[in-house]
Amino acid sequence: MNAEVFLFAVAGIAALGFAVWASMQQKAKLLQTLTVEFAGGLRFEAYLFSVEMHQASKRVKISAQHGLMLRTPLRGGPEQRHEGALDLFVPAAGLKVELARTPVAQDGSHASAAANTFDVTFHATDAFSAEAQALAHGHATVVRLERLPEPVAKSFQAFASRLSIWADKITKFAEQDKAQAERAAQDAATAAQEEQAQQEAAQVAALEEATGTLDLAGQIAKWRKTAGFTGQYSEVGTDDKGGITWFVDLDPKGRITLHSNKRTIFTTLQGATITALPKAIEIGVRDEYWSDGDALHVFQVLQGNPPDERRNWKEHLEAARDRLDITLRKGY
Repeated sequence: MNAEVFLFAVAGIAALGFAVWASMQQKAKLLQTLTVEFAGGLRFEAYLFSVEMHQASKRVKISAQHGLMLRTPLRGGPEQRHEGALDLFVPAAGLKVELARTPVAQDGSHASAAANTFDVTFHATDAFSAEAQALAHGHATVVRLERLPEPVAKSFQAFASRLSIWADKITKFAEQDKAQAERAAQDAATAAQEEQAQQEAAQVAALEEATGTLDLAGQIAKWRKTAGFTGQYSEVGTDDKGGITWFVDLDPKGRITLHSNKRTIFTTLQGATITALPKAIEIGVRDEYWSDGDALHVFQVLQGNPPDERRNWKEHLEAARDRLDITLRKGY
């Protein structure tokens, strides 16, 4: 009987010893960490999570048995939340890693446990991804691994420092690439605007060259509206396409509208020169900025009209000019 008791006691002690040993092994396993290199990267391994730096793809892989992930669309939208097992890649560009002691609950619960554990938070963004921006599906991602034992957290701190240095370098290059892409896009937009402006200017020039795009009545009405009067004597010349080549609109009081050689003026006959040419009448007039010594603006009109009509026009023009000059000299 004593032998049986002894055997039971030995078995109990052995079982207890094994349980203690197993517990110690489990605790040791929970605290064990390892940093290893692999082809094209570096990996931090712990019992509950691992983090990998992938240099070629410039991404970071985060795997954990349990963690919290929050994702928010960069262009606005509802936040996505996932809590549980994690296995995801995030961009290295823009990545920030924070290691902080686990906060104590406001009611003080788990204070002793929190004092010896740390939380790791990864802040990632797709803001530097041209593909994500083009497809408008970029996100800001936050990954949090909570209540890591202090020895594990301290071991991870060294890896996190290397990770942050590498991520900062990637971020710097990404910022330069993004700025260069934005400048290129701005230059392209500016070039497109300049090209559009040139096309519009060419269209305007074409319209000015071919005033036939407006019917004669419409164009003359537009000029008369601008001049502020409708002449008592008026004549217009057109080309084969119906475009206006010259136009004269005369008010007997001396106001006149002239158009020729793609130029138009709204003025008076004060101090004007009126010259009969073999096939036209040449009229030199002042503009509103004219001063003594300035050259007159010369227009040739009535090309193709019969000589008698040109002679009558010359008389009307000279009479209107002389009448205006006399009125201005008298002051009424």
